[in-house]
Amino acid sequence: MATICPLVSNKDRERATAWVQAAIRAGNFDRTDWQGGFPRHIWYRDEAGKYWYGFLTNSGAGEKPAARYKGWPISEEEWREIFG
Repeated sequence: MATICPLVSNKDRERATAWVQAAIRAGNFDRTDWQGGFPRHIWYRDEAGKYWYGFLTNSGAGEKPAARYKGWPISEEEWREIFG
C-alpha cells in the first residue's frame, strides 16, 4: 500500500499503490538498501513525465509479506541527486 502526501482521496491511494507496484516491477529502486525484503527507496515517472519518490515506512514478514510506502512528487533535479 502507498500514500501520496498528503493523502486526499481513496483514488489517490489507489494511484499511489499502482505506481509503487510499477516502480518495483520496473526495477526503479535503490538496489543496495533493503528492509524486510523490500527496497527502501523507489522512484516512478508517470505518464505526464512527473517524477515521484517513495520511501518504505513499514514492512512485515510472514506468509504474505507486506510493505507501506510514503510518496511525493520530486523534480527531475532531485531525482538525479537521489538516483542519478
